[in-house]
Amino acid sequence: MLSILIQKELKNILLSPKFVATFLVCSLLILISVFIGINEYKNAQNQYQANQEIARQNIAEASNWGRVRNIVHREPIPMQIFVSGLHFDVGRLSNISTFDDIKLIRSPYSDETIFAIFRFIDFAFIVQVVLSLFAILFTYDAINGERENGTLKLAFANPISRVQYLLAKFAGIWLGLV
Repeated sequence: MLSILIQKELKNILLSPKFVATFLVCSLLILISVFIGINEYKNAQNQYQANQEIARQNIAEASNWGRVRNIVHREPIPMQIFVSGLHFDVGRLSNISTFDDIKLIRSPYSDETIFAIFRFIDFAFIVQVVLSLFAILFTYDAINGERENGTLKLAFANPISRVQYLLAKFAGIWLGLV
């Protein structure tokens, strides 16, 4: 009986217009986030290459070692295309000297503070926020909807406990979200 209820719940979710809308929205958001991530990575890579070239020119033009600026730039990570992680939180460069500690400075948030408020939309954001909201949407009328349709009494007319019923609902909704 448990497998029948899980199958019923899964079919109910997969055939609903909510699922189609959810699938389309999540697919679109993932594609947009990857596109934005690729552009952001290309920009960061170009900036890194330009900074490396400037550092090489400074070394070539310096007449003595005291005039060389000791600045190290952090190379962008290719996986930031999918998940930005700490890329925007930590700095992009560090001054190297015998007197100061090595500390990354000038993060993208310090240059453009609007990014600190509105984070980068990446795969982690989509999973954490968007799919959480869709999980609430799917479970909103899972039991009350059956009560209103009259199928809740029909389900409990069979030999099934409330725990098994809730477990079947949970498993069906979880499989539908996955």
